Order: sequence, then structure tokens, then C-alpha cells
Amino acid sequence: MLGYFTGSMYPITVGIYAGLFSAGVRGRVESVIMGSPYLAVLLLGLTSTFLFSRGLDWHWMLWVCFIPVLLAFTAPLVVSDDRQMSPWDGVTASSTAKMTLRIAELFIPRDRRQTLMLTALSSLNFFAYQAFSGWAMTYLKTIRILTDSAIGVSVRWMFAGSILGSCFWIEDRFGCRSAAIGFSFAVGPIIAYLYAPITPAVLNVVALAYGSCLACSVVWSPWLTTMTIASVVFSFAALIWLNLPETLIKSHSDMKADS
Repeated sequence: MLGYFTGSMYPITVGIYAGLFSAGVRGRVESVIMGSPYLAVLLLGLTSTFLFSRGLDWHWMLWVCFIPVLLAFTAPLVVSDDRQMSPWDGVTASSTAKMTLRIAELFIPRDRRQTLMLTALSSLNFFAYQAFSGWAMTYLKTIRILTDSAIGVSVRWMFAGSILGSCFWIEDRFGCRSAAIGFSFAVGPIIAYLYAPITPAVLNVVALAYGSCLACSVVWSPWLTTMTIASVVFSFAALIWLNLPETLIKSHSDMKADS
């Protein structure tokens, strides 16, 4: 149930609300959108440090997360009704209802290369994010042997950097190619975070640097305006899976039967 309802956040804000603004300011709108979850995780780290440093039970975290659920009911009071507004390109809800899906247009000779590059970029970005950020807390707990409260501090620093980065890596200011600089700069902090013999205090500074670089993904996300492209990614990933070597170790009898 949690996944069902929270799944509305990113598709709605990126796919609909950002589209109400002109191309010249969508990067800045995207910065606010991306900065919001970063701020949420920062506050989550602050809360966890507060609770764990006082020896309180982790179940209190669940009650803390109930507060945004109550605040969500006030959203219609401050968020504009997109049904009463015209998007920046002039396409209205009535006209889009008559449009047909033309996924093939993404692969015409003129746009094919850009479509494939954006698909690969988005896939690699999310893979890299999960490979490092998704395991950061486990790494701090099992390898660095930090306390729960110290882990909360590290998480705060990492996502504080992401908030700063989301305000810096804006395509309106530097262009979309500048994100390559951020991606390249993220390599150093990752290596230092995992292998350098540094103190927890310095580790937090490294986390801040990594978070600042990570937020450069905000630059290219306004380019992705067709969500159906995810089907292409899954199809391509399925082909890769089929061509990987099998890891299942068969018994000797099974191998004889196959032969």
C-alpha cells in the first residue's frame, strides 16, 4: 500500500507539473523537485540520529513518517490545478486525448541516436545510484562499524550535498552536457568513501562531496518526456540477462540427463 501511493510522487511532478513551465525554466523547476526528496532524507537522518542517540526504539521512525501523510492533504490548497492551465507547448488535455502513441518516432534516423543515448544514460545512472547509495548504510554498519546515530549523521551530510547540487547542476545555467563533469567528479568520493583510511568526520565531508556530484542527474531528466521508453530498457535488459552465463550449479545427474 505504501508503494502504491508513494509511487505517484515522481511521475506526477516530473511528467505533468514540470511540463507546465517553459523550456527556459524547467531545469530550475526540476531542481526544486529533486531537492525535495533530498531534503526529506536529510530530515530522516536528523530524526534517526536524535532517536538513536537517546536510545529510543526505531519504531518511532514510523510514527515520524506519518506526519507527511497528514500534511499531504493540504497539497491541493497550494498546488495549481493543471487541468486549468496550459502547458508550455500549448498541448491541452483535450488534444492529447486524441493523440496516438507513436513510439516509433523516437527511433527515426534523426532521433535514434539521442533516444538510445538517453536510455543508456538513465539506466546507468539509476544502476550506479543503487549500487552505491542503496548500500551506503549497510556499508557503514557492517564495514565501518558505525553506530546508528553516526550513520544518520553521514546520511544527512550526503543528502545535504545533494540539495546543494540540485541547485547548482541546472541546464538553464550550464547546459545539459555539464552533468558529465558531475558524474566524473563522483568517482573520486566513491573510492575515498570505500577505501581511504579516514575518520568518520572526514567520511562525512566525502559524503557531502559525493552527494553534490550525484545531483547532476537533475540536468538530463527534463529531456525524458516519454515514459514508454522504460519498455525499451526492460527489453534490452532481458536480452542481456539471456546472454549472461548461468549461475545455477546443476547436480551431476542433471548434467548427464542434459547431455
